[in-house]
Amino acid sequence: MVIHEEIDDSIVGGVLVKIGNDITDGTLKSKLRYVTNDME
Repeated sequence: MVIHEEIDDSIVGGVLVKIGNDITDGTLKSKLRYVTNDME
């Protein structure tokens, strides 16, 4: 297993995991985007 770690300051907090074509987005940025969309 090879792990590639990258820091992206735009994420704000949380973690984004990519395994092959699967993406698990547990970032605060995505959560805030969902809340903003729900409020519109």
